[in-house]
Amino acid sequence: MTRQTRVAMMAGVGVLTLGMGAGLLAVFGLPVSLGSAPAGPPELQHVPQEAAVVAYADVRRMMSSDLRQQLGALAVTPQASTPNEFEQQTGLNIEQDIDSVVVALVPADAGVDGDRSPHMVVLARGRFEASRLEALALQEGGAATDYRGIRVLTLKESEGTPAALAFLASDLVAFGPAPMVQRAITASLDRRNVLSNTDVMRLVAQHDGMHAWAVGRFDDLMSAARVDPAQAPAGLPAVSWVSASGTLGASIDGVVTAEARDEAAAAQLRDVVRGMLALGQLQGGNAAAPATLAQAFQLSGEGRTVALSFSVPTGALVAMAQQAADAREARPAR
Repeated sequence: MTRQTRVAMMAGVGVLTLGMGAGLLAVFGLPVSLGSAPAGPPELQHVPQEAAVVAYADVRRMMSSDLRQQLGALAVTPQASTPNEFEQQTGLNIEQDIDSVVVALVPADAGVDGDRSPHMVVLARGRFEASRLEALALQEGGAATDYRGIRVLTLKESEGTPAALAFLASDLVAFGPAPMVQRAITASLDRRNVLSNTDVMRLVAQHDGMHAWAVGRFDDLMSAARVDPAQAPAGLPAVSWVSASGTLGASIDGVVTAEARDEAAAAQLRDVVRGMLALGQLQGGNAAAPATLAQAFQLSGEGRTVALSFSVPTGALVAMAQQAADAREARPAR
């Protein structure tokens, strides 16, 4: 499997990925359910306990939605050779074969093998041709081994930490740097996983049942995005945790929540968001679709919490996409 193919896999899963348990106790690091199932998808049992950012997406629902079909019809037609080549090599059609994805980030202070940079693992549930993927990895100079009874494919890399793919179940794989994939296996077998992380699971419980969600520590999100703290906007209020979630139907409904470090920072953040909303409404002008988007957001929250909820009719998004497509077609050919 070439580096371009692996990058395509990560990018595809990642994009599918973009757009999103209170009551859990930890006893000697083990999760206790107290008579009810923990919040979130079952894949969380494979997320390392130290994870500071966790995201989930119901890919199947998104890919089969009317909105996706309408937007896809307006998009610029991609070159057919790229996805076909990937599917021919791996037997995997990301849009059709992936049902859901969980992405977890372990921060630098809990890095892998002394590496101080954050590391990510992707847990994808769907339909995979294990034998075909293993044959491809071996053909490209990789290796197939068993780690604690789990089949792991280590992909050949010319430099840096090699990537790996583990078959956690017939319909579940873990993909990422080899040490992180091993940690995903260990997290489940040793029952030392994010289900025992009360800070993360408290936020997961607030968004459980949504079609997509993401929760995490703000500083670690900035580190993952490689944002230099010195380059952050001056006067940005101090934020500890952020989370977001959404559902997809006749409208896209969701909420973005931030937990400030104190009430003064939360009040300052509300003022910043309030100003951004006012600016958006002014810039929307008389255009129907932008005006609808600008008015779709509602600011709320109290104490240290700031919440921005939204409900955007899918028709407004399709209208904006149609305008962009019309403008694209109106441009003179080069």
